[in-house]
Amino acid sequence: MRHMDEDAPSGEPADGHEPPQDVSRHIKERVRSRYGALARAAGRRAAAAGCCGGVPPAEGGSGDRGDSASRSCCGGGVSKADPVSGTFYDRAVVGGLPAGVAGFSLGCGNPTALVELVPGEVVLDLGSGGGLDVFLAARRVGPAGKVCGLDMTDEMLALARENKRQAGIDNVEFLKGDIEDIPLPDGSVDVIISNCVINLAADKSRVFSEALRVLRPGGRFAVVDTVFQGDKALIPKSMMEDTLSWCQCVTGALEEGEYLAGLRGAGFVDESLKVIQVYEAGVLPAGVRLTSGFVRARKPGAGPVHERPATSRDLPSARRLLTESGLPLDGLEDQFEDGFAVAAARGVSGGDCVVGLAGLEAYGRHGLLRSVAVDPAWRGRGVASALVSSKLDRARAAGLEAVWLLTDTAPDYFPRFGFERVDRAEAPAGIDSSPEFAGACPLTATLMVARFAAAPRA
Repeated sequence: MRHMDEDAPSGEPADGHEPPQDVSRHIKERVRSRYGALARAAGRRAAAAGCCGGVPPAEGGSGDRGDSASRSCCGGGVSKADPVSGTFYDRAVVGGLPAGVAGFSLGCGNPTALVELVPGEVVLDLGSGGGLDVFLAARRVGPAGKVCGLDMTDEMLALARENKRQAGIDNVEFLKGDIEDIPLPDGSVDVIISNCVINLAADKSRVFSEALRVLRPGGRFAVVDTVFQGDKALIPKSMMEDTLSWCQCVTGALEEGEYLAGLRGAGFVDESLKVIQVYEAGVLPAGVRLTSGFVRARKPGAGPVHERPATSRDLPSARRLLTESGLPLDGLEDQFEDGFAVAAARGVSGGDCVVGLAGLEAYGRHGLLRSVAVDPAWRGRGVASALVSSKLDRARAAGLEAVWLLTDTAPDYFPRFGFERVDRAEAPAGIDSSPEFAGACPLTATLMVARFAAAPRA
């Protein structure tokens, strides 16, 4: 469910003070009632309304979107035709899951599409609801891994367990508990995901501290949540204390700066937030917007990053890194297992997590350096530099005369490795007909070359 924690208050009003405890308890019970009703309705139907659909008439009255009780979890004014939380879940991804799972999402994004998951890892979903994200993560970690879903509502837990039975997925477990007091041992989880839940928590600093506690060293925090852009203090106090607005994932949201500061305060590092959707919540004053954002952070203490040759199993990770970096995918598979290397952080469950990528394609006596990309959480830590330097060393050892590259984002980065800008017309045969030259990179991209003097033959 979209989860409210123990004694959850209605958020921090404009004056920054917490509401009285009776208000806190009222909000908690209202959240429990609302999502319990949704779970009961979903249990009676093959597919219940999604996050931004109406509450089914049997539980929520008319079900009309104009009814405040049936507005979307992510705030009023958001219209999505697809019951599977808008366009966040691809139909092919949810294919094979029971209709009651695929058709029931109460989130504001798809965290499993935005985070790297490695076979064998242990994943925890905070506020797991009907289990959609749990089941998708279970596919990614495989039979050697495990996914735990945590929820506080009995009806949601019953729904999730029935969905588990229908889906026939064994490597999942659903636990009852609050995200402010996670019922798991210290250092027992590799990855924490969550979908539009933490905004409902009363004490978010405690949520962050609990998340850090249960993560293993180097573990990752990767959640989707509602986040305010702008000054939350502009929101009227009456709205900030309104329990319905809180239950709809609006007034409990933090500002972006508050969110990242909260993670740092708990002890996380490499925290970042990327807005993935802006909601047209007409009830908010000018100067503040409600968004959904992908929030990432890491618990310190990861093992060292190591470089290794890329394999076919790394292709999904490579595509993700390139897409996040805005780099082309054209021709990626042509020489992937021959010319590409990945930087991998040693996983705490025995596998590794791809955090960087670089490719060197050979065209006769010339090489093309391409697809240099690093996971945002690992940037600024020398990953790209190590990959580029390694590729240049390999090019020299192979007897190449020069290495070329095209870039439209980092022409000032590569000169430190000996690259200089040249006219595109200077590109040699082979390089000039590579996928990157043939249209993958824009015509405005800068051509650069690093030439090797008296390069030895292999």
